[in-house]
Amino acid sequence: MSSGLRLWRILVPVAIVAAGAIFYAGMVAIKSPTDRLDRVHRGPLVETIAAPKISTNVIVKGYGTVRPTEEIDIVPQVPGVVVWKSSNLESGGFFEVGDLLAQIDPRDYQLALEVAQAEVAQNQYALEVVRGEAAVARQEWDLMQSGQVNYSPLALHIPQLKAAEARLQASKARAQEARLRLERTEFYAPFNGRVRWTNLDQGQFAVVGQTVARIYSIETAEVVVPLADENLQWIDLAANSRKNLTAKSSGKVMARSAEEVPAIQEADIVLPEAEIIGHYSGQLSKWRGVVRRTEGELDRRSRLANVVIEVSDPFSNQSSPLLVGMFVDVEIRGRAIDGVRKVPRNALRDENHIWVAAVDSTLRMQSVKVIHRRGDEVLVYADLEADERVVVSALHGVTEGMRIRIADKVLR
Repeated sequence: MSSGLRLWRILVPVAIVAAGAIFYAGMVAIKSPTDRLDRVHRGPLVETIAAPKISTNVIVKGYGTVRPTEEIDIVPQVPGVVVWKSSNLESGGFFEVGDLLAQIDPRDYQLALEVAQAEVAQNQYALEVVRGEAAVARQEWDLMQSGQVNYSPLALHIPQLKAAEARLQASKARAQEARLRLERTEFYAPFNGRVRWTNLDQGQFAVVGQTVARIYSIETAEVVVPLADENLQWIDLAANSRKNLTAKSSGKVMARSAEEVPAIQEADIVLPEAEIIGHYSGQLSKWRGVVRRTEGELDRRSRLANVVIEVSDPFSNQSSPLLVGMFVDVEIRGRAIDGVRKVPRNALRDENHIWVAAVDSTLRMQSVKVIHRRGDEVLVYADLEADERVVVSALHGVTEGMRIRIADKVLR
């Protein structure tokens, strides 16, 4: 290869590099300087909610167990063989008030009643005889002792008359006792109810004082709800207060029998309403009730007060009955409060503060007074301006007056 060709191969690449360098230098020389942009920090993006003042009823939530309002044991008062038993007198059986549930062999008691009634008739006859003898004795005394005031009681048959009257009264009492024993051979339902359990069978010998069945009323049911002391303040329990009970009993009189007991009228008090929520047959069911009273003492283990809610006609809907022993959720409609704000539980900071998004897009820490917690919501008293909103986002390094961006304003 000639020397000229080698020189050409060397000079061409050098010329190309030199031309590129000159072109870049020219471009840099004619380019105008870039303007510098100052970026302003507008703060983190936050979500907010409105929290206007509202008037609402405090809802006290709890859970409880259903139990019967009335539950009694069937206990024989007279001995004997069970000769008849209702098909409804089985565990889970239903019955209506006045239904005959079982009967003990009445023949011995019927005979005893007939003997007692015969004794009454005999003593009634004896009394009539003595009365006749006393009348004759009076006539004879008047004829023999005319004008004399003093007379002998024995001569006028007065003691005999009193003895005959006493014997008649005693025989009537024995007849009444025999009638009662005969009536007690039959077991009648005292209310509309259901059988919890029974061990009574036809042909069995019933023993006095031995429980043969347990039944409960289905006319009403009770739900016992344990509540903490701070929740009781929202429930109006005036229905069973001592003052109200005193008002009810102010007109009470002494009664000698059940028929003479006066009907006590309840005071005109609106009982707090409650909603009972439970599951039956795989379906969610609801029932309505009222807060009737609190039990007489705190639970020894939990130290909670048991509130009793009464539910009328729990078996009215056969597809979803409120069964005894069912575990249910309860929501009690408590007292009304005004001027509170409802905020999510996660908006509460340090138990008594919230973060407020001010109108000028700055964050303010606001102290609040917590009134009631219910689920994921908290009712609070807080001083907020009309256009201020509550911050619900989680932030780190929060300071008073820091700038923030409100999500709904950014989206606009």
